[in-house]
Amino acid sequence: MNHGLRPEADAEAAQIEAVCRLRGRSCTILRWHGEKPTTGVHRAARDARYRLMAEACQDLGGTTLLVAHHLEDQAETLLHRIDRDSGPDGLAGMAPMTHLHGIRLLRPLLTLSKAVLEAHAAAEGVSVLRDPSNLDLRFARGRLREMAAPLRASGVTAARLGRLANLMGRARGEMDRLTAERLSGCVHLSATGYAWLGLASFRELPRPVARRVLSGLLQTIGGGIYPARGQRLDRAVDWLAEAKTGAVRTLGGCRLAVLKARSDGTGGLRVTREWRSIDHEITLEPGRSVLWDGRFEIFNGRGQAVCVRVAGECGQELWKAFVRAKERDGTARDSDASGWPGTARLALPAVVDLDGTMTLPHLSETTADPFAWIGGDIRVRYAARAVPDWLRPRCSDADLRAARTPEPVNGRQAT
Repeated sequence: MNHGLRPEADAEAAQIEAVCRLRGRSCTILRWHGEKPTTGVHRAARDARYRLMAEACQDLGGTTLLVAHHLEDQAETLLHRIDRDSGPDGLAGMAPMTHLHGIRLLRPLLTLSKAVLEAHAAAEGVSVLRDPSNLDLRFARGRLREMAAPLRASGVTAARLGRLANLMGRARGEMDRLTAERLSGCVHLSATGYAWLGLASFRELPRPVARRVLSGLLQTIGGGIYPARGQRLDRAVDWLAEAKTGAVRTLGGCRLAVLKARSDGTGGLRVTREWRSIDHEITLEPGRSVLWDGRFEIFNGRGQAVCVRVAGECGQELWKAFVRAKERDGTARDSDASGWPGTARLALPAVVDLDGTMTLPHLSETTADPFAWIGGDIRVRYAARAVPDWLRPRCSDADLRAARTPEPVNGRQAT
């Protein structure tokens, strides 16, 4: 991966290519093109790296990506999360397996130290390249690495931090299991990117679990990289403990709305994406896919580029044209116009052809599996950056329809 951030990057990439050729291995150097940010460089580089590697996997027809994070990387991640006041989930460090940009990401070397890997490379006659930016004290990673020696001297070694991450990972798995049991049948995720949560069950949860549940829903629906935490999350948990029907508030790029009690006497919380906070209009070339707004993976199977924008910005005329087209081809249904909550429809990705034709695959087809592909030549699936394990097994659109309270929409909100 050549980020193009240092003058030496091109030469280092060429050296790697040469080593691969000598060993009879294929090698593709991915390049991060375009303007580079002046702040948050490491985070932006990481996001670009994973996005480009995921695209390369898709081009090759692969579904799994292996990366070489090692024990010291895990220790640094743990120290960084301690510095950020992360909770138990954060202290589990990097997961050995996760999903990102529609592919499975594996980290098989997390328990091996850098010294072991370097010794193996030396035994194979492969020289090791070191990125000097990792030692730059302007960045958090550089400052953490400077702390490594005094921490080791006091007994806080990478091995101990790795064992802590492993223990916290097991605790996180157990917490996921217990959370799933407590919320069985009371939390649902829709393929259209919104969630419903039974408030009666939520209000019975111990406070640490309630914080974790709300944070997980916000991250899943908001498409964020990091979970919500801190005082704003605490205030939202307090608010939900007493909120009445019709109460609404926003947090983490999401809209929280307390719904009217159902026939069984239970009320619900609907979590939808705040469409006005979405600023992600892109041009998607033929044969390419993209993770849009951190939530939807979209594949363009057409022979021409398309524009993807938030449905709330498309306006009434495009929406009317879309409905007329569906009526002409006989695929219009009541659910297309009013079945989904208005706030959820507004936050959907709308695909607009060069001739101005709008496609909303979610309103043409439904699925009981919120992570399944929907659509034909334009395919969409929900692929949020982070979905808690306790939310994945309980995803039923049928239950969502039963729990749904339709919202009136008018004007621009008719999308």
